[in-house]
Amino acid sequence: MMTKGYAWIIMDGLSSMLDLMTPSTIDSMQGVLGIKPYILRSKDLEDVEMRWKRELLLKDPYNKMNELNLFGIRAYDTTCWALAMVVERVGPINYHFLKPQTSENLTDLATLGTSEMGPRILKSILNNSFEGLSGEFHLVEGQLQPSAFQILNMIAKGERVIRYWTPMKGLLQELDVAKIVAYSTSMANLRKPIWLGNSITKPQGWAISTEGNTLRIGVPVKEGFTEFVEVKWDSQTNNTAYIGGFSMDVFCGVFGGLPFAVNPQFKAYANVNGSSAGVMMTLFPRFIFIRYVVHSF
Repeated sequence: MMTKGYAWIIMDGLSSMLDLMTPSTIDSMQGVLGIKPYILRSKDLEDVEMRWKRELLLKDPYNKMNELNLFGIRAYDTTCWALAMVVERVGPINYHFLKPQTSENLTDLATLGTSEMGPRILKSILNNSFEGLSGEFHLVEGQLQPSAFQILNMIAKGERVIRYWTPMKGLLQELDVAKIVAYSTSMANLRKPIWLGNSITKPQGWAISTEGNTLRIGVPVKEGFTEFVEVKWDSQTNNTAYIGGFSMDVFCGVFGGLPFAVNPQFKAYANVNGSSAGVMMTLFPRFIFIRYVVHSF
């Protein structure tokens, strides 16, 4: 699945760790696309990176993995700036520690108290906003919101930035914060990615089968409320006369919106007399042996 015709996209949790990966790992990711928050280079950032490398070399001169990645930069912003600013703002007020209810089975950690200052510090951090090394520090529902992303393409020995994206400007070939442009979703004039298999042809996605196989969907026979799924049985032919209902209409509507052809074949999970052949748990073994795709509502 890492060959021509496939597409892989990695998110910032992995793309931000590329500096720590071995050359063989990078080589196996040729043609992969990735997205990660964009960090503007600055003099302050370069100074912190230089101090970081110097400290690591003093501790371990043979350590080659000494780059400060996205997570390290964000940790610096959080501890050295966000937390420090909040503590300074709250002020040196004496707070008591709330002790937990004593119990003979408590561990050492469980016996530690909690500071009354904690909720005030948390509230202040959530409402804090400043310009840090990683950009604007701004939390929304407890999550840091990057102001821009860069879209990467794994080529040769590393990554190549093929475009940028911001919430205000959309897709951009070059990121200019000061330049005022209209929001764009256009792919024109943007660098073309190199896909898996060293191909410049965009993968087409789902490969349509030429064998004419249909997707068989097992539908359980139910009694009572049949507005969602209804199975009618023809006693003369001992076969299904009708399979429908609201859920079936939604199911077929989703298939109709797919960019490729799918021919669903609904088959009632019933006995020869039209009665239910069992509950859902008895239908699952058939699903495991690829006899049905289970359709349950």
